[in-house]
Amino acid sequence: MDMNNSYVEKSRNEKSQLLDVNHRIRFAAQFHSNSPVLADSNQRFTWEELDKTLNQVANALIKSGIQPNQRIAILGRNSVDYALLFLGGLRAGICNVPLSTLASSEALAGMVNDSEAKLLFVSRDYWDLIEPVTDKLRTLIPGGLKVLESEITMICRAFPVLLKVPQVHPLRSLSHSTGALI
Repeated sequence: MDMNNSYVEKSRNEKSQLLDVNHRIRFAAQFHSNSPVLADSNQRFTWEELDKTLNQVANALIKSGIQPNQRIAILGRNSVDYALLFLGGLRAGICNVPLSTLASSEALAGMVNDSEAKLLFVSRDYWDLIEPVTDKLRTLIPGGLKVLESEITMICRAFPVLLKVPQVHPLRSLSHSTGALI
């Protein structure tokens, strides 16, 4: 057996044991619980803290009424809060729709509507970009426009750790141009 086939076979075996991001995070939380994994100038998370926080975020999203395979849109800079929301959405079985910070206000409204996002999380840095088109966001549930950083802070304080996360559905991808499921 040559080295390339051996590597492919090993990769297949590893994939069957650690099926998705959630399983990989839980695995790391068990075996590397105190190792740092995610940080910025204000926050630092170990694998164990990340795992627990993602449960809190997933719990909050589920409590808000979002169902598995429904979509949330996220407009924000790369940050710990963005990562927590994105990964927490995956844990809840939600489809994340990352929005381009380079898009125009009108284009962003179109992306949110085309994706049928139920919630839109906007970083404070980009609030001025979305504010002119809030009346055009047709698919959001009532109260569905949220400030990303405030929501993550509130979620981490208010929601208990979810002990049993719902069945995670296969990750489906969205077209970046149309927002359609592929």
